[in-house]
Amino acid sequence: MLLSAIVDGIYADHAHTAGSFTYLASSQLLIGGGIDTNMFHGIKGMTNFVGCLRKLFGIFLYSSYIYLSKNSSRARAGKVARNQESSVHAELRRRQQAERQSVLRATETPLQARVRSERQAMLQAARRTIETPEQLQARRIHNAEMQTTRRRNFMRKD
Repeated sequence: MLLSAIVDGIYADHAHTAGSFTYLASSQLLIGGGIDTNMFHGIKGMTNFVGCLRKLFGIFLYSSYIYLSKNSSRARAGKVARNQESSVHAELRRRQQAERQSVLRATETPLQARVRSERQAMLQAARRTIETPEQLQARRIHNAEMQTTRRRNFMRKD
């Protein structure tokens, strides 16, 4: 089952939880509520839902009903922690993350590499669809600065 959506500005591609969750069908996105056990037996049953239609993209439904986890507190806590860390800790975290990614990429199959690439492309497209004109301009300036830095570093190596 593959599903891609942005809920509360956070990209997600699968899952469901037993507590508060987001119910997603091809035409609606309902935030909050609890799960009815009858739903697992093919009967649609929801309780305490508040309707909230959001923009969806890249939906591939292989089931009538898909549940999308909405637990964004962990993501928010991670973002706060990253904003409060020192530059030394930030650099250490980036290096550790790069090492983990290089190990994973070295062991992945061509199929896994393609799936990862497609998922990254979907995430990038999602971010760009919700991007404001100011964010777009800032991203373009940042990319131009990074490209200039890379060119300078490349020229210095020779």
